[in-house]
Amino acid sequence: MKIIGYILASLTFFTMNSAQADEVTNYMCLGFPQFVFAGVVNSPRALPMDCEDAQALESTYLRVSGLSPFPLPMPILLLQNQLSDQGMGYSFSRNMFQVSAELNQPKDVQMRLVMQKLFAHEVGHQIMGTFWLNTIDEYGWVKQKIDEFQSNMVEIRKNKDGLEIVKDETFNEYFVTMDETRLALPLRGQLFSTLSVAYNELFADIVAALAFDDSEVIENAVDDYAHMDLKMPTRGFQKNIPINVETATDSYYYFASIRTEIWNKWVVPRQANKQQLLFDLMVIFTADIQRRLAAGEPVSGISVEALLELNKKNADELLKALGISRE
Repeated sequence: MKIIGYILASLTFFTMNSAQADEVTNYMCLGFPQFVFAGVVNSPRALPMDCEDAQALESTYLRVSGLSPFPLPMPILLLQNQLSDQGMGYSFSRNMFQVSAELNQPKDVQMRLVMQKLFAHEVGHQIMGTFWLNTIDEYGWVKQKIDEFQSNMVEIRKNKDGLEIVKDETFNEYFVTMDETRLALPLRGQLFSTLSVAYNELFADIVAALAFDDSEVIENAVDDYAHMDLKMPTRGFQKNIPINVETATDSYYYFASIRTEIWNKWVVPRQANKQQLLFDLMVIFTADIQRRLAAGEPVSGISVEALLELNKKNADELLKALGISRE
């Protein structure tokens, strides 16, 4: 049996949103070779998480990273026992996974399974980002700027006593600063930052589905997670929805009109070699993004009708790139 080590410290979680800081309990978990370090940050306002939760996510990381066609840089894992001020339950940036969840009961086995499924999606982002970092100049620009911004947003200090987390910006400032960060990029970097998200989200959903051998794994996990609002049942791959304003403007749903075709006609026939499948998919997605970059596709200031037409055109073009017919 794996021995999990704990380093316990009572530190302070600073946030500009509260009049005074909350005392939190912080664990650094030892014996996690897949991570630079794994940390748990527990607020007294919610049920505590522990290193067994980190261990569950490490097992998921082993499962999902094993699908990557290439080695991945060793990441950091940070767990928080309540939703962050950013309202993000799960995120990956600066080579760090942040998982925020509120347990319904001590040792919440059901929530832990949901966490593992949603975490698999985030590992998909790490795979895609690692590929882009080595193939697309624009991604390098975007990553550098966003990393600079994120380093001001959340700073983590690791020392012999535990973890200290300092937040320098409030949630309300987050998106304003993010927009400014994007505008500081060269034009092609701005376009890439906008266009690539839909491919990244679709890819990460496919990675999670392959890892759990379940085409509906993300849809069901999101639906089960009380803190996430499922706008439309389109994170699985057994149901399409017609193109509408939601699909045309929300990166999670941009390709919702063709998900069943992608899964049934492209993914399923290639599942015998999942690493090759994901590599080929990254190559095709990247080429399609480059096509849109070269065309100078407009990303703002266009009518709703034009957005819908563009969504349809790009869905059709992606099917074409994948060699899929609608018949």
